[in-house]
Amino acid sequence: MTTTMAIVLAAGKGTRFNSDLPKVLHHIHGKPMVHHVIETVQQCGITTTCLVVGYQKEKVQASCQQYNLLYATQAQQLGTGHALQCAIGTIKETMPDQCIVLAGDCPLVQAGTLKRLLDTHNIEDASATILTAMLPDAGAYGRIIRNQNTRTIIAIKEAADCSDDERLIQEFNSGIYCFNTAHLIDSIQHLSSNNQQSEYYLTDIIELLSKKKHTIAGYCIKNPIEVSGANTQTELKALENHLVS
Repeated sequence: MTTTMAIVLAAGKGTRFNSDLPKVLHHIHGKPMVHHVIETVQQCGITTTCLVVGYQKEKVQASCQQYNLLYATQAQQLGTGHALQCAIGTIKETMPDQCIVLAGDCPLVQAGTLKRLLDTHNIEDASATILTAMLPDAGAYGRIIRNQNTRTIIAIKEAADCSDDERLIQEFNSGIYCFNTAHLIDSIQHLSSNNQQSEYYLTDIIELLSKKKHTIAGYCIKNPIEVSGANTQTELKALENHLVS
């Protein structure tokens, strides 16, 4: 039986919220954003979840004490890739077959969506599977780069690093992935911060895996609001008004 571990990234401060409260503890639909994510993961039957904490980690852990969680600490916020690097020790202790990675500020994602992501990952026997969606203007989201001939995914390009043509791509990265654990551990040590933000991008793992000829799969959802995060109080209030079917 395939074993799965969830890694929930919840270390950020959320500076644009103009609040001392950790970003993931801001409420939506009556509870902190991160609670929605944890409960959705559990609804998928995933019993092992690691929460990557950082800013006011004691407060985040206290808020989540009703859940049976593992924790990893990201003392400095140096990007999503760095956050996952901080969790590698915890992953190795459990060593699941695959890891699903989510942001703690994506509260509307549904259990059915995560199950279909996992199903796609296993059916395709993929090294990594990316949850994607489409928008006429994908704005600040990372773009999904596909081989022009085979349409297979070969990379994710962060918006700040995109060319003008790449910014026209409508398929974007939701920030939710499933990885083959062994391939993840092998690749994450090779991440570089040589980019516009001087951060370690988790998305760079996709290109590293593609260059090794590993299969990169994608599952594209119809409703992009399901994978929308919130970076400001206004965006959070906008999410409150959406019900995802």
